[in-house]
Amino acid sequence: MATASDLYTRCLVKIEKNGTNDNVSFDYSRFVYIANEAFIKFVEKIYDDKNSDEIRYIQNLLVEEKLSQKDKEEKYTSFSLPKNFLNHSSVNAKVSNDLCKTSTDIELFEIKDIDRDVILNDEFNKPSFKYREAPYTFSDNSLKIFTDDFKVDEVLLNYYRYPREIKLIDEDDPEQGLDDSYSLDFDEKSLNIITSLIAKDFDINTSNERFQLQELRQQK
Repeated sequence: MATASDLYTRCLVKIEKNGTNDNVSFDYSRFVYIANEAFIKFVEKIYDDKNSDEIRYIQNLLVEEKLSQKDKEEKYTSFSLPKNFLNHSSVNAKVSNDLCKTSTDIELFEIKDIDRDVILNDEFNKPSFKYREAPYTFSDNSLKIFTDDFKVDEVLLNYYRYPREIKLIDEDDPEQGLDDSYSLDFDEKSLNIITSLIAKDFDINTSNERFQLQELRQQK
């Protein structure tokens, strides 16, 4: 798997090939900032098109975790999201009540928080232990499962985590280079796409600087 320095070299070649550097330095600090943004853009683009075959490019970011309860209110129970949570894939829960103390699976369906009052008052969509179904939503860095005559015993969340960030060896001395003590999360094909994103963002972020350089050249 590629390291941060491998990706940096690829980007230098791509930028030079595109002729977009114009003597504007692509230093390590600038690279770290642009590359980490490009990682998120890439993952979110693939996630938004998750029905396509390209979803496999981010399968190594898919994690399953049992969530810890955060709050229990009259109409819902909330669970804390993992710190590295980026986007969710699926949610599974087990519930029980006073008449059925054995935990049983329940079907969950996501709703928008703005619609919750309508759904909670809808006989066909409100939480129901009898029909083993309940709505849930994401808000305030938590997952909320709406309840009625039952309690939530366990929640398993399948989610896409944030990609591992590129870092400098020493934040106070960028000239020491990039931290290559770990591999990047992406395969070769993904890195080709990410390299193009980085080169494009570098050009956009340095367009003002390149314009200033061109102005100076014309004055000479």
